[in-house]
Amino acid sequence: MPKLMITCLRGGKAYGSKVKFARFGFILEGGKVTKDVRTLYGLVRKQLGSGKQGEAGLKFVSGSLICASDTIGESVKVLEEAVKNSGLSEAKIFITCNAGDLYNETTGKYEMEGAKSLFDSNQMTEYYVKFLTDHPLVIYLENPMSDKDLVGWRTLTKRLGRDKPEVSVGCGFLSGYSAEKVAEAVVEKKPEGVEEEQKEYAEKYEEENKTKFTPQVVIADILKLETATSLLDLDKALEECKNDKRITIGLSDCDNETADTTVIDLAVGLGSRYVNVSGMTTYEHISKLARYEAISAELSHCRSATPVSYTHLRAHETVLDLVCRLLLEKKNKKKKKKKKKQNRKK
Repeated sequence: MPKLMITCLRGGKAYGSKVKFARFGFILEGGKVTKDVRTLYGLVRKQLGSGKQGEAGLKFVSGSLICASDTIGESVKVLEEAVKNSGLSEAKIFITCNAGDLYNETTGKYEMEGAKSLFDSNQMTEYYVKFLTDHPLVIYLENPMSDKDLVGWRTLTKRLGRDKPEVSVGCGFLSGYSAEKVAEAVVEKKPEGVEEEQKEYAEKYEEENKTKFTPQVVIADILKLETATSLLDLDKALEECKNDKRITIGLSDCDNETADTTVIDLAVGLGSRYVNVSGMTTYEHISKLARYEAISAELSHCRSATPVSYTHLRAHETVLDLVCRLLLEKKNKKKKKKKKKQNRKK
């Protein structure tokens, strides 16, 4: 089952918040996510409502709250306190940075809070490493660098892979690329005219691949996808260009304010690592949590239940079940064809 990402706090200029990053939320999994969300949301609301203005000072948008604090660190502490008081030891925290909104193309630097000067790629990387060290519950960063700063993406992903392997990095803009452009952004190349044994190899290798980077997750917004099969095309492209690291698709439904639960079915069917259903409190968001719980319970029952025939399963599948089954069948056929080709070459 994919892990659920639930937005609790929103920042950024669009909401009149001083906090630079866009979204802060919880990462949850299991068969009781609706109950866990209510518990965590209640604790966050209690904290924010204890200020001078009380409950009247709270501002809501899309099933989540607008950051009442002034800094990124203070916003994360609110969520950390909620996790601590809830007793939900498995709950973690994610941050959607959307650093492209902070990036100045002219200077090639980022405008960060409390900074006397703009941050370059290396300073941003150091900022993230320190921040993650201070806040170990944060295990996921989404769009931590601008899509105009590929060198920064490489610097950050390499550093976190070495020093913070427990942290996943999500990239949004790659999902809009063609298979060729995805490969161009991810696949590293060996420099020509120099052997691995030579001293200058490492330097030339880094120069050749200075704009290549490998995120753990590529975020696909289902509202921006033309067809369901485009997800398979993206999945295939990521499978073919991975650098000994598994890159998975994470599905996002952040801008879909409806009770449609397709995003949950697709995430389960594709084996996504994460699925983001945005807010915590509206009926639309709760319906997606309920669907997640239902599938989780179904899968749990399947593990312990006696086997049934394929005909029985087909007779009871829903339209969404059918979509997921067809997607998986198409994916498996492509894998079998690829295997046959490889065997023929041998």
